[in-house]
Amino acid sequence: PTPLAAENHLPTAALATMFDLTALLGRLHYDDIPPRHGRWLPPRFLARWSQHLAQPVELPSIRSERQAPRLHFIHYLAEAAGFLTHHRVVKPTPTATLWLQAPPTVRLTTLWQTWRQPDLWQTYRLPASETPDAMAFVQHLLDRLQTANHRDWQTIAALLQDLARPLHTDPVWWQDPVLAPVLPEALAHLVHGPLRWLGLAETNADVPLADTDATRMPTPPPPAELATRLTTAARQHAAGQPLGNLLPRTPIPCTIDDHQVTLSVDTDPAILA
Repeated sequence: PTPLAAENHLPTAALATMFDLTALLGRLHYDDIPPRHGRWLPPRFLARWSQHLAQPVELPSIRSERQAPRLHFIHYLAEAAGFLTHHRVVKPTPTATLWLQAPPTVRLTTLWQTWRQPDLWQTYRLPASETPDAMAFVQHLLDRLQTANHRDWQTIAALLQDLARPLHTDPVWWQDPVLAPVLPEALAHLVHGPLRWLGLAETNADVPLADTDATRMPTPPPPAELATRLTTAARQHAAGQPLGNLLPRTPIPCTIDDHQVTLSVDTDPAILA
């Protein structure tokens, strides 16, 4: 897999997800893994895969793939992108081989173009899958974050208020009072899980990928405290700009003496943005 520092202008969480997806494809290439119930990866395989992650973890005793939500989501990404065949054993496809040979920006763009598969999302029982149309909800959320100021954090409370605004001529499920109780948890898990793991969103309460992410869905802070915003890369992608045009993050030179820290900041607006 490409080292995480090789494309430091891409979101760190997205680089980790691509690394771990590469590790999954590599393990499946060498291991003959019969899928459980025609699709799911068995716990013993998950334990082996978890040792090859960007940040290896020890999985506790789990009985099903869904008890490791981040790995479960990466498996979903692989199937959504057409990287896997589920027959007698689970194996990578030729499409996966082409993806592995592509530059990191192309690999991430591919995942961002293929990750929203409504039927498969429901099959994997991902966040908001119990609602009438999870993908319409995701699109509305991404549109809302795209129109917000790129520097501003959007709290879950503010997003819930926005979801209640009658902006659509046709009824939408997230404005149905019957479904209102599921919205805070669905929104928090979507933001803190798939959107963050894909590098589309960042939150004010990130947790280490090697900790709770691999073994269970993160427990977000209370909805009033959790806040999110789109990453710079996600904004570029939504605007139709290739990820290769992103400016890499560079360290700010500084000098330190006993009484003062001096930063040398580039005044180019494109850099400061």
